[in-house]
Amino acid sequence: MVNFCGYEFDPAPDEWDRLYGVDFYLKINQYHIGIQVKPQTFNQPFSGRYKGAVRNQHRKFKNE
Repeated sequence: MVNFCGYEFDPAPDEWDRLYGVDFYLKINQYHIGIQVKPQTFNQPFSGRYKGAVRNQHRKFKNE
């Protein structure tokens, strides 16, 4: 469990990491808020395709 700004984030299940790219999540009522942690080097130009995959994972997490 990670405390951030007074909220307790739990580590995401391995399945969520693989399917949605979620590393930690916070549950509020029936909603889940997922976050993904990336290194500073993630903004380098070679990661363009990877960013597209992350965007797709986010959409899937949001819809499910």
